[in-house]
Parts: sequence; C-alpha cells; structure tokens
Amino acid sequence: MPEKFLKEDLTGKAFDLLDDDLIEELAKKYMVSQQAFTYRLVNLGYLEPVLERA
Repeated sequence: MPEKFLKEDLTGKAFDLLDDDLIEELAKKYMVSQQAFTYRLVNLGYLEPVLERA
C-alpha cells in the first residue's frame, strides 16, 4: 500500500474506527485485511493508535 496511492484515496474523506465502511472498501481495493489496512493508516499517521489497558 504505497503512501502516494493511499493519500490519493483518502484525500477529502472522513473516517473513524467505529464506522469502518471506508476502511473495508479500501482494504478490499488493496487486497489486504482490514487489520492490515488499519495498521498502515496508523503507521502513516492518518489514525491514532488505540492502546489497550491491561
């Protein structure tokens, strides 16, 4: 998932982790799992990581 292509796909789109329609759609486009796509969004700074409490 090259950053350049993700940036083009995400420009002007709003999303959040509770409404995963866009994440699901783009994960299918890039043929990766939603988890992998979400990780990439966090890695690129589009989403904030969610830390679990022990």
